[in-house]
Amino acid sequence: MQPAEGSLCITDDQVQGYLKSLQGRQFSDQTLLAYQRELKELQQTLAVAQISPTAALRAHLAQARAAGLKPSSLARRLAAWRSFLRWLAETKLSAASQAALLLGQLKALRAPRTGRPLPKLLSVEEAVALAQGPMPHHQTSSGALMDAMDTVPVGSRAWHARWAVVRDRAVIELLYSCGLRVSELIGLDSEPSGPWTGWLDLQAGEIVVVGKGNKLRRLPVGGPASKAIEAWLERRAQVLRELQLDDLKGPVFIDRLGQRMNRRAVYRLVQFAAKRLGLSQPVHPHMLRHSFASHLLQSSGDLRAVQELLGHAQITTTQVYTHLDFQRLTQVYDKAHPRARRKIKGFGTIGS
Repeated sequence: MQPAEGSLCITDDQVQGYLKSLQGRQFSDQTLLAYQRELKELQQTLAVAQISPTAALRAHLAQARAAGLKPSSLARRLAAWRSFLRWLAETKLSAASQAALLLGQLKALRAPRTGRPLPKLLSVEEAVALAQGPMPHHQTSSGALMDAMDTVPVGSRAWHARWAVVRDRAVIELLYSCGLRVSELIGLDSEPSGPWTGWLDLQAGEIVVVGKGNKLRRLPVGGPASKAIEAWLERRAQVLRELQLDDLKGPVFIDRLGQRMNRRAVYRLVQFAAKRLGLSQPVHPHMLRHSFASHLLQSSGDLRAVQELLGHAQITTTQVYTHLDFQRLTQVYDKAHPRARRKIKGFGTIGS
């Protein structure tokens, strides 16, 4: 099957060159994988197109929508295509002119409008319980925990389990106390060490994180989170000595090999802690960020301050939490106000 005349032929080398350019801009591994998947769709669609490239891509999006792909996923796919074609058009490769032409034609394509879903939250009580949960009461004594560590082989699962509870408590406390993204959390070092890592400044009661676009922001750390971090740093020093490592200036949160924790490990520990508490809904780390923002906004009413703490470039991104607050107020009204659901003869329920 031959592609339509004038169709753009995208090579693997071109895709890898584009992904390498994104990697140089500090895009996350998950984002790179997502772009790679979307560009594979673009490659395959253009390779078998029997009609004009624009018509083929329009048909592809229509078929994907009919197959149940969400409008947000379609919008991401279209954005990835445009971004790649823009990059290709700016190169001096032979396909640059074709890419520029197709990019211009794609401007007419629009993804379906998406209704912005409200993020799921934990209640204040659930968030506090989750932050306190990973440290069992019988292991709060540092001396007892140290003695227990000496009785198991270094590097074993039992050895890891004995000290991981201290680390996990500090992780969850910090996620909720500061509203961090997972990438910001695992990027923390104990001291300033490079352009793409944050660091602790516990003497000032603050941390410095690297957010999206490599923007630094300084955040206050609450009392419980500070205590949890200090307890973990003490335990971390012991762990590194057990591993015969002396890189105390390295990553704050480490795995059982003494290396920087990865994103997947943070997801697992949060899910495990939530499951152990018996929470009614699945919990992921970003839910703690949403909860931090909503709880802070409910208490302060200062949308601009919440925007700064979250590191949002646009205030419109932060405004979703005002809708959450109004939703909560509506629920309280419907549940508590004597006239919210009062039944009137002949008219049914008022407020339903």
